[in-house]
Amino acid sequence: MSTALTRTGTVPAAGTELAYLRIGEGAPLVVIPGGPRFGFAHVRPALDVLANGRELIYVDERGSGSSAAGDLASISTAGTLADLDALLDGLELEQVALAGHSLAAHMVALYAATRPERVRALVLLNPAPPFAPEHREQFGKEMASRRTPEDAEEMQRVESSPEFETGAVAAVERYYQLLYLPFFNDREVALATQYRLTENRTRNRDTAKRIFADFGEHALPTKLGSIACPTLVVHGERDPVPVASSAAIADAIPQGELAVVSGANHYGFLESPETVLAVVEPFLAARAS
Repeated sequence: MSTALTRTGTVPAAGTELAYLRIGEGAPLVVIPGGPRFGFAHVRPALDVLANGRELIYVDERGSGSSAAGDLASISTAGTLADLDALLDGLELEQVALAGHSLAAHMVALYAATRPERVRALVLLNPAPPFAPEHREQFGKEMASRRTPEDAEEMQRVESSPEFETGAVAAVERYYQLLYLPFFNDREVALATQYRLTENRTRNRDTAKRIFADFGEHALPTKLGSIACPTLVVHGERDPVPVASSAAIADAIPQGELAVVSGANHYGFLESPETVLAVVEPFLAARAS
């Protein structure tokens, strides 16, 4: 963990309070974790080092970590953009660098496309799921092939258990350890990874469904050309998401660049953070300082 100055607090956002953590000082970098909406606690061991000459700001999105869901209708793509506005307004930040992982990468890209004046640089860590149908099909097949029949059976057992149904943290954590096993190179690491979920998230297991419900309306693939800031798209070489998906995103962004991290998977920043940060840090130093 970083030894830099840390500050915690909340900002109001349409019926809830968004919890944040600020580390260090300098040009602000806001990090949105994936999951979707697992909260920032699980990414901190790896990403705190980015508070190196800059201010690193983590946020627990609505219905994750220490942030209550409030109105469930605000757990949506439109609500995500509005909550990001609320965060920046509440912290009195006119312009920031943004980083998002997996589905959150799509969200910060959409934010940058629709609010270009507020984003000075963008880091898209392993954006997923793929947009193109052929890439989604390839992704689904790859995910399934990387689980054993026993993994699939255990997933089904956990998902049908009373504990999962009531949102018990341990049961939901176990489900995601199994679901996301293909996102790691090392099976033992995958099954031991703690996503540090809280009841704010586990009681709302339809979070992804809610976010995707209006995602298509925002037509992100057609808006990538509106992203005006320098953008780094990071792709793990062993990610089940096809590299062609990340390459298409980078190609569609005027100042987009693709960095394929050798040997890394979807959660490369947790499993081998030094390899991922070796491409992220120089980009931020050059584009977001």
